[in-house]
Amino acid sequence: MLDALERHLAQTDPSSVALLLVTQARLLVGKSLVEAPGPPPPPAPILRERADMAAQMRAIEAWYRRNEPTSPIPVLLARARVSLDRDFETLVAELLPNRQK
Repeated sequence: MLDALERHLAQTDPSSVALLLVTQARLLVGKSLVEAPGPPPPPAPILRERADMAAQMRAIEAWYRRNEPTSPIPVLLARARVSLDRDFETLVAELLPNRQK
């Protein structure tokens, strides 16, 4: 039954606290509290170049824009992606446009 609740919440309200709590409850079934955290997450993809990072950021941005339209994550990632190819002085000038030279 917890599986069904978890699936439904994941489909209808993936950012809800209820989903987190139901998932934690499901993970506790048959385990002691010490074992509760669950299995480790899968390994992250290997990002070797800036282009790899930019592509991964675009994919995450797109997912959040589709699935979590009120999240600030795509805006932050877009800003981070644009900054990948900028030099430090340009970044500082953007962040502090009125600074004296």
